[in-house]
Amino acid sequence: MKPLFIILKGEYFHQIAAGTKTEEYRITSDYWAKKIIDRHYSRIVFQLGYSATAPRMTVEYLGYKKKVIPSVVYNGQVEVFALKLGQITEISNYAGHGKATGEEKRCRTGQTA
Repeated sequence: MKPLFIILKGEYFHQIAAGTKTEEYRITSDYWAKKIIDRHYSRIVFQLGYSATAPRMTVEYLGYKKKVIPSVVYNGQVEVFALKLGQITEISNYAGHGKATGEEKRCRTGQTA
């Protein structure tokens, strides 16, 4: 089964890697509805930016709920798909907040491949 692939900004990537962000929000657009509704994923691959060597992490996907959340960008409240995140199963090219390396780290244990 293919994973759901999502590009993230650094702030959110670091929060997920640190374990402080347990949901990722995607606006309820036709684009995201096609990717999420009635699709079965077991994991999400997050990438920090668009570089070919960008840090990536694979996280268990535990489903979604529709929510209404406050939004500064949309001046008020906005409906989103709240993607529930489980355990991080793999992190590559990432050495922590704001640092990318060529090393691969797995399962938050600091073990290198």
